Order: sequence, then C-alpha cells, then structure tokens
Amino acid sequence: MIKFIDNNNFKSRNIDLFSTSGGGEGKETEVMETMLLDKGAIVKGKYFFQGRFWFGNKDKQSNKDLDDAKNFAKNMIKG
Repeated sequence: MIKFIDNNNFKSRNIDLFSTSGGGEGKETEVMETMLLDKGAIVKGKYFFQGRFWFGNKDKQSNKDLDDAKNFAKNMIKG
C-alpha cells in the first residue's frame, strides 16, 4: 500500500480507509491516512477491523464488531 500511495496522485480525492489485520493494532490505517493527507487526499472515514488470527485473536470478533464494519461500508456507499 505504501508504494501504491507513493506512486499515485490523490489530490482532492475522497478516500475511505478500511483495513484488517489478524496481528496488527490498526496503526497501518493511521500511516495510510497520514500519507494520503500529505498527498492532498480528503480522508472521509477510516475503519480498522481486528481480524482473526489462528492463535492470537481467535473468536475475538463480536456481533458488534461485524455490525460496525457493515455500518462503515454502508456509510461509504452513501458518500
């Protein structure tokens, strides 16, 4: 993603960021947001979903987590 952001023009583009990681803490989303803002993007929203990893986060997702992700996606569609 870093190369993709580095190699493209995002000036005045509306961006919604969604990321997931089985072992991360969501800091990747923050890094991408900073990079995009530095390139002139308009970050309208962001969401990090803690994924399932075979040992660390197994069964951590709740119905609320899934509902939050669905609501974020619905809001992205609405604009």
